[in-house]
Amino acid sequence: MSERLAKSAGLIGAATLASRVLGLVRDAVQGHFFGTGLENDAFVVATRIPTLLRDLFAEGAMSAAFVPTLTRYLKQGGKDAAWRLGSQVVNGLMLVTGALVLFGIVFFWQMPHFLAIAWLHREDYARAGIPLLPVVEPDGRRTGQQALAYAAVLWPVSLLPAVVGIAGAPYLIVATVLGFGLITLSARFARERTAKTARTLFIYSITYLPLLWGALVVDRIWLS
Repeated sequence: MSERLAKSAGLIGAATLASRVLGLVRDAVQGHFFGTGLENDAFVVATRIPTLLRDLFAEGAMSAAFVPTLTRYLKQGGKDAAWRLGSQVVNGLMLVTGALVLFGIVFFWQMPHFLAIAWLHREDYARAGIPLLPVVEPDGRRTGQQALAYAAVLWPVSLLPAVVGIAGAPYLIVATVLGFGLITLSARFARERTAKTARTLFIYSITYLPLLWGALVVDRIWLS
């Protein structure tokens, strides 16, 4: 038992060390390609969400508090009490994690959607005195870059429902197809920045979210 526990602890320690090394590589790549700016901020926000969950639940307060509590329940109430505690904790974590994942999807989806609208109606916003990005930067270079950056971040975030266990492979396939479609149209808008590419991106973004939610519901209710 102790040998198996030591091997498990060593495996977790090695995985944690590897994650730190890969995190250093990620920071170097991020600094090289993004530099400092809004695109970098979007990437940092996207990576902080799963990192925060890992810090809280895998390496931090949650794991430190749960193990002794579970041991006490096991000694005082037996396996049934410990099982009920574990079930309550897992259900609570699933609820919180699911809510955060769905919030992250909507948060990153709104940016390509709104930036396409802002580009299409930039003259109206300018006349109204609203200093949106397409107004303060008329060439639209950063508008296109940000639409592409948020669309690129949205794709891995949209896969998280499958990672946390609230969806399966069918949803994963649909989310991947939809995500690459949004990235492709955002890249086209970033390259050409015309009314046609902005309108196409806007229309696709409208259909993206209902299709994604529909795939999640179908996968969860009928295919799970």
